Amino acid sequence: MKAATMDFAATRETLREQLEEAEALAEKLDAEIGALALAVVLDEAPESDLAGAREARANAGAKVAELSAALVALDAREEAAAQDKAARQRKADAARLAELVGACNAAGSELVDLAAKVADVLAEGREASREAEALGRQLDVNTVVIARWSFTAQQILLACSGMQGGFMRPAEREAAERALTGQQ
Repeated sequence: MKAATMDFAATRETLREQLEEAEALAEKLDAEIGALALAVVLDEAPESDLAGAREARANAGAKVAELSAALVALDAREEAAAQDKAARQRKADAARLAELVGACNAAGSELVDLAAKVADVLAEGREASREAEALGRQLDVNTVVIARWSFTAQQILLACSGMQGGFMRPAEREAAERALTGQQ
């Protein structure tokens, strides 16, 4: 079971308020001890009053020390919590990185397979376009579309991949795809 998260700021504020109260009480008792010491010397107050004030002052001093130590402990606990949180985040980030690397590797494997298939298709298309262009010249037929087949195929690949130089407007891309597939 996960421990409840501590509100460090609120706890720190409470401890500081208690420390201020304890320090104020200690200062008040210091003043009382001074006045009582003078009164005891002048036989205006019994020694037991001075001893009681000194004991109350010692208790107030102990409370100040206790609260100061609690603030130091709170700071250490907050630092440990921050380090724990950072470690958990780092672990989560490392796991996400591993997922992303795995996705990149899988996409890379698929891309290599597709690239090999595309290379085969391009080679087949280039060979067919060369043969069609040569045959078109023999028949005295316009083969401009066939002659530009390799260039058009390259432009479509670049446009699909979003690589530099591959930007085509949607209408241009549709026209290129129709030309490439003979639907023009």
